[in-house]
Amino acid sequence: MSKVHLQQADIKVEYIPAHKFIGIWDITSSSYGEFWQGGRSCDEISGTLESMSNLTLPEQLGQTAGWFYQNGQKGYF
Repeated sequence: MSKVHLQQADIKVEYIPAHKFIGIWDITSSSYGEFWQGGRSCDEISGTLESMSNLTLPEQLGQTAGWFYQNGQKGYF
């Protein structure tokens, strides 16, 4: 990679108080790609999450992904 395209990373650590998290998951999905297979609508899911923005603190309606465990089984969140 050319040095022209490199830039210093801005790294910070923030304390986030305990909070509830609203999410959508599929116990059968093991990855991002698998989650979106089967007719899920990105627009519908994003719209549903956005419609709940009045329940969040400012700038906390981020859409992210991760893993969850239910009954000893790992799923994509």
